[in-house]
Amino acid sequence: MTPIHFARVKGNQIVWHDLHKLQTWLAGMQGDVEITIKRPRKSRSHNQNGYYWAVIITGLAGWLGWEKDELHEALKAKFLREPQADHRLPDKIKSTTELSTMEFETYLEEVRQWALTELDYLIPLPNEVV
Repeated sequence: MTPIHFARVKGNQIVWHDLHKLQTWLAGMQGDVEITIKRPRKSRSHNQNGYYWAVIITGLAGWLGWEKDELHEALKAKFLREPQADHRLPDKIKSTTELSTMEFETYLEEVRQWALTELDYLIPLPNEVV
């Protein structure tokens, strides 16, 4: 696994969060390297995940008579399936832990719309939950 080193850009300078760690890692490198700079991704939030499990999963599991973990796996398979370039390989099912806050919100909206249209089950939005 490629290590990730975080930094902040100030003006046109890079200020490393842990310069010593970076230097230690670089000491073991020889030859050409590839450097990628990108903005850090915000993973799904604790509030999003809490809402997902407490409202969506618990409510739908009760409505359908399914176990919570079973429903979670079924929803991931339905909405987070990624076909592989090599069609001889099975599709990849993304984990919800891999999703950014925006990707997770898109997933939640897809589940809410599906539940309403296919199951006639209304899942309240986070601000509607009391």
